[in-house]
Amino acid sequence: MQVISKQVRSLLPSGVSIIATLDGDGRPHGFTASSFSWLSQHPPLVVFCLACDANSFAVFAVAEGFSVNILQSVHQELALRFATKGLDKFAGGEFSYGEEGYPILSDALVALQCRVRERMEGGGHLFVVGEVVRSRVTEDGAPMVMYGNAFQTLP
Repeated sequence: MQVISKQVRSLLPSGVSIIATLDGDGRPHGFTASSFSWLSQHPPLVVFCLACDANSFAVFAVAEGFSVNILQSVHQELALRFATKGLDKFAGGEFSYGEEGYPILSDALVALQCRVRERMEGGGHLFVVGEVVRSRVTEDGAPMVMYGNAFQTLP
């Protein structure tokens, strides 16, 4: 059996999101994800995965909830900041806190607030299933897409 290369995996287009939560002291943590997906409509469930060696792994492993901020094509710099270790990712002031208390990007294409329903580990990743409890949609904007190891914009 042939191992799937990074190049092969990069040929599946995926949306780009910033997933965020709070630690026990109320400090925000987040990361750029292209591993977010809808799981079901009834109930409204979503799933994402996070590498077990990620800086925010310990926070997401115990968090009660999280936000998903689906990025627009204008958010490339923000996506790169949240994908870089060691930076103060929330220093730019682009986030506020939603009704559930999780960081929400003011101009995200879609902003979801979720409660954790289930977690499991596999393949060096933590899989987190959340139930959407609130959502907000921005009427204008083009989604950011990851394809071929680069950010793309849908026409």
